[in-house]
Amino acid sequence: MDKTAKNAAEAVADIPAGASLAVGGFGVCGIPSVLIDALLAQGADDLEVISNNAGIDGVGLGTLLEARRLCAPGWGRVSPRLSRASCRWGRSGSGRSFRSS
Repeated sequence: MDKTAKNAAEAVADIPAGASLAVGGFGVCGIPSVLIDALLAQGADDLEVISNNAGIDGVGLGTLLEARRLCAPGWGRVSPRLSRASCRWGRSGSGRSFRSS
């Protein structure tokens, strides 16, 4: 079985609204930025993303957060400006953290 996608849009085409996604990388290093951009263009929303952080405004997961495509984010740190776009958030000792309701 060949699971190779021809492009990023094809790779994310079957991700439905409400899907849970584990996203690798650290900050903006090593993130799947091309796939994140394709997911933004694809239109799925209400996504639950598990990641160590949301990176920065306008880059990587920050683009999905700004577009309000994420519902119950599960990461440790996010910029203060992006935190206002989330469903719920609270402070942790070293940054901002999100908690699902």
